[in-house]
Amino acid sequence: MKILQVLTHSAHVFSVDLSSLLLDGWHTRLGEELAKHSDCQIECLTFDPCIDKPLKIKIGNNLTLKAFPSISVSFAYEYSHSEINYIKKVFSEEQDVILHIHGFPTFFAYMLITKIKRNIVVQDHGGGITFLTPLWNLTGKYVSQYIDYIFVLSQLKKEYIRRYYGIDPARIKIQTMGIDLNKFRPLPQSKCRDLLNLPHDVKLVLYVGRFNYFKGLPLLIEEMYKLKTENAELVCVGGVPGDPLYHMVKKKVKFCFGRVPHSIMPYFYNACDVLAYFWKDVRWGGPSIAVMEAMACNKPVVSNTLLYSGINKDELEKRGCFIPLKVNEIGLFIKEALSRHHFSTRELAEKYFGWDSIVTNTIAIYRKILEK
Repeated sequence: MKILQVLTHSAHVFSVDLSSLLLDGWHTRLGEELAKHSDCQIECLTFDPCIDKPLKIKIGNNLTLKAFPSISVSFAYEYSHSEINYIKKVFSEEQDVILHIHGFPTFFAYMLITKIKRNIVVQDHGGGITFLTPLWNLTGKYVSQYIDYIFVLSQLKKEYIRRYYGIDPARIKIQTMGIDLNKFRPLPQSKCRDLLNLPHDVKLVLYVGRFNYFKGLPLLIEEMYKLKTENAELVCVGGVPGDPLYHMVKKKVKFCFGRVPHSIMPYFYNACDVLAYFWKDVRWGGPSIAVMEAMACNKPVVSNTLLYSGINKDELEKRGCFIPLKVNEIGLFIKEALSRHHFSTRELAEKYFGWDSIVTNTIAIYRKILEK
């Protein structure tokens, strides 16, 4: 069985270099785990407008990363003719092929689905409603006839897809991406702070993500000013110069970092005392990878993204995960998390977000598609 993991966003629109997206994109993370746990041939494909010929990186015996030239207009509006031709060629030469598309809806995803029309899994990674949503829904309803399964992050998104795309609920699965529990694990806080040049004499609250309004960063900054008496400081990681709040955050937040390699993130989670953010609209997002990774490092979490995680609220709070439903609860929960000393959030990460069950379920769906 050959699996094509396709990412439908380029490094260009994320303001990162192509090599980091090739090696650490969502499609590659899942591809690596599938390669570890099966004998499938995995190819992780992406594209970028800054290259003029295909690139190829071979990793092990059954994992290959490839990038193709493309045209980029803006986020969700990118296209690679050479990648589509390559995928069509693979499907014409082999029978047992699965196309697993990461990023939906996008122009490229829709074009690819209409070209291939079989053995297709779509992975939705979240995103809010925009003025173009009615157009995406109309187009999505047309291409849905060619989609075998779609993975979404929440029950709400499952219902939305069923209603507006007309997909049979049996073909919509609630499934997040996973986390590497060996990489994201508890480490000594003092050593992590030394490595990152962070102070030892304050409590640190961590924000991870792009510097924009969607994840409530201005609200978090405001709440942290109120917590100055708690000797707490905010640490922001993940912004790029093109973000709408980049310069504001650089000015107002003492410990501000741009986008960093994913391999460094375990040190940030372990250096800090709490992870926090408050999404403006959590209906379409899911629990958030940052939340899952912080939990794997056994850190308390304050985030409304856990509201639709499927985990019982009492179980979350008992372990050290707090769900602010109102803006004025953000600071209150951060203060409570900072005052507690014992947490067991890693147990939740192991139970709900490890790769093992995700990979097992994914491969089972691949085989079901090929057997039909």
